[in-house]
Amino acid sequence: MIGDIKRLMLESPAETIVPLLESYGFAHILTRNNTIRFARSEEGGRNISIKLQDNEFLNVHDFVTSAHKDIFSYICEEKSVEFKDVLCKAKEILGLDNNWRPPQRKLLFGGIYQNIGKNAQVELKTYDDSILNQYRRHGCLRFLRDGISLESQRFYNVSYDLLTNRIVFPWRDEHGSIVAIKGRLNEDVLTADDCKYLYLDPYVANISQCLYNYSESYQHLYGADTLYVGEAEKFCMQLHTMGIRNCVAVGSHSISEYQAKLMLGLNVKSIVLMFDEGLKLDWIKANADTIRRCAVMRQVDIKWFDYRDCITIGSKDSPSDHGRQVWDEIVRENIKDIKEGDIITKIEGIDIESSESINKIINIPEFAGKELNIIYLRENIEYSTNLKPVFDDVHKR
Repeated sequence: MIGDIKRLMLESPAETIVPLLESYGFAHILTRNNTIRFARSEEGGRNISIKLQDNEFLNVHDFVTSAHKDIFSYICEEKSVEFKDVLCKAKEILGLDNNWRPPQRKLLFGGIYQNIGKNAQVELKTYDDSILNQYRRHGCLRFLRDGISLESQRFYNVSYDLLTNRIVFPWRDEHGSIVAIKGRLNEDVLTADDCKYLYLDPYVANISQCLYNYSESYQHLYGADTLYVGEAEKFCMQLHTMGIRNCVAVGSHSISEYQAKLMLGLNVKSIVLMFDEGLKLDWIKANADTIRRCAVMRQVDIKWFDYRDCITIGSKDSPSDHGRQVWDEIVRENIKDIKEGDIITKIEGIDIESSESINKIINIPEFAGKELNIIYLRENIEYSTNLKPVFDDVHKR
């Protein structure tokens, strides 16, 4: 992960951090009292600093702009350069190959539990951007109708594959290298044998070790107040069209431990799970649990898109599907703290949706006087209780 490169740089800052700053034109670099002070140019003063102790994120503090970014996102913003290029330069200074990835740590019992299912880690094969040259770089009308501008399509390298009749786009790892090519069948009507989305052979990878839009928008993600997490790649493309860059997609409705660690490494204040309408709360709870389990010794504010009272989107729609006005309304009205309220998962003898809350159930007059055996979630912990709702308005009838 990026944190491994930061740790290597902190081990020998004079040989790594200083040359990286110099290579991007920062000046008057001085190391003193476990702090690096420097200026943004030859004409400026030393009003930017990097602490070399108790600074695992390798954050930069700019006393003029009050910016508080890590070294990579700070350089990207100040010098208008790409994250991938800054990272490659850092690896070059460290004497690492561009394809270098940190060795997997030895885990208890050989890592048997970490190598099951979605959390299994395998070495990802990476590809040069030149593989995109085999596809036609044209804008896609289908994506344009779905709220993805031509500018956003160019940004994410959306192309067309004549051989498979698919709209294609790359998945990149956290270092910005291509690990997979995904394609959407360009047909309005799909048969039973058609696969709407698939990864094009041989560019297939375990994307649960990546976050879509991570390397493309790193400087907008790191240190953000809010990180929006969606399911599909189009979630990020649509938000890019709206001018919103602090978002990633997981490629499914399940967050892996690796993806959770990538999110936490961005040092954001709040993570908002913006999954598609109708996703069962069991999945949302499991995703929140995964993030909290990985947040060792850290308090993480996790929220979610509560679609239950949202009437502006349709069944299984993404909250990004209907443009900026609807998105702003959802963010304003339908983002809830996951730990707020008790989410019912089961009421013995009563057929309900798992998305009901206790407050909703006990205020339904039809349940008055009935003893309900309720299993519910409170702050993601399952409880059981018996309730017998009583309503004044019922007795007045």
